[in-house]
Order: sequence, then structure tokens, then C-alpha cells
Amino acid sequence: MLLAIWNCILIPFDVAFEPERSTLAQYVEGFIDICFGVDILVSFNTSFLNEKTGFEVAEYKKIAWNYISGG
Repeated sequence: MLLAIWNCILIPFDVAFEPERSTLAQYVEGFIDICFGVDILVSFNTSFLNEKTGFEVAEYKKIAWNYISGG
């Protein structure tokens, strides 16, 4: 949640003012991007319970469809 808040503040600031970035700032931004990428991969590999049947769904395509559709 903190990384999302950080991005909500930093991205509009970067677009508006285009500041010079230090090497440390570039590494921090890269780390944040990697964290969000890992979050996506973990979300696509987390099973869920089908509300209609009560069974656990562990098939990648169904997990991805559920994640994308917000169901």
C-alpha cells in the first residue's frame, strides 16, 4: 500500500516538473516497479474458491480470468 501511495505522489510530480533523478532514486523506482511486477505474478498464481461450487480453483487460465474480470 505504501508503494502505491508513493507512486500516486511521485508520478504526477515527475510528469509536471521533470526533475533530475539521482542514481539512488532510479534504483528505488526500479525496485518499486519490480515489486508491482512480482505482485502481478503472485496474484496470477493464487488459487481462489469458486463461489458457486465451493471448490478451490487452481488452473492458471481460470485464475487469470477471475483476476482480470474482478470476480
